[in-house]
Amino acid sequence: MDTPAPAPAAPRGRATVAGMVFTFAHYTFREMVSNRLLVLIVLFAVLGLGLASFLAEVAITEHEQVQLALIAALYRFCAVFLMMIFVVSSIVREFNDKCLELYLAMPVSRAIYFAGKVCGFILCGFVLAAVFAAVMLLYADWRSLVLWCLSLTAELAMVAVFAFFAVLTFNQQITASVFITFFFYMLSRLTDTIQLISEAPILAETLGNNIIEFMLWILRAVLPRLSNYTQTDWLVYGGGWEQLPLILASSVVYSGLISAMAMWDFMRKNI
Repeated sequence: MDTPAPAPAAPRGRATVAGMVFTFAHYTFREMVSNRLLVLIVLFAVLGLGLASFLAEVAITEHEQVQLALIAALYRFCAVFLMMIFVVSSIVREFNDKCLELYLAMPVSRAIYFAGKVCGFILCGFVLAAVFAAVMLLYADWRSLVLWCLSLTAELAMVAVFAFFAVLTFNQQITASVFITFFFYMLSRLTDTIQLISEAPILAETLGNNIIEFMLWILRAVLPRLSNYTQTDWLVYGGGWEQLPLILASSVVYSGLISAMAMWDFMRKNI
């Protein structure tokens, strides 16, 4: 993903804020296309179909349900992984190639640049989710897939914003940014499961277990509950639309908080 996208043209006249944000979002989406990210999406989609078909044969019963569950889990992980890599590589490239300095030399504020890039990343996330959902039309009902696609888009939006924040915090270090973003994602997805295990009655009441439970309680209070997002049960058993408003609201709140931290870090940097 090293192919640079063409730089946005300088604003003409009194360009509106919305127009400048749209310009950065547009060129971010063009960068995804020029980097052949769509080719990788199609490749992962085809490989996922083959792998899920092979693993479903191992299941003793409910072959179709097992196959759909495997495809959904694999596609969700692929979408998150591709989004992390794309966001980190895109921002690091613009820092290294001095594109950001060129943008900020124009009558464009850092807030407009940040908002445009985030909107572009969210658009790319929607395309990612839509392509994977379209492939799963072979196995699932379209109404469940619409819900799955919207939820995955909200999930990818948070991942994109956090990856942006990680790049700024770790001074454009690719490895550290990808690692901390992946750690944030996995911790947000698995915190509920880890807490259920820690509360198992077979575990002894020790000081160490109490400390771990307290730390997990803090993490649950701070981190987004990504285990409620993009659930495979929606595709296999239907339903779940009543959870969508809470999912979207949670995504907006957490994305806004992370964006505020990222903007604070971005504004104080000397570029």
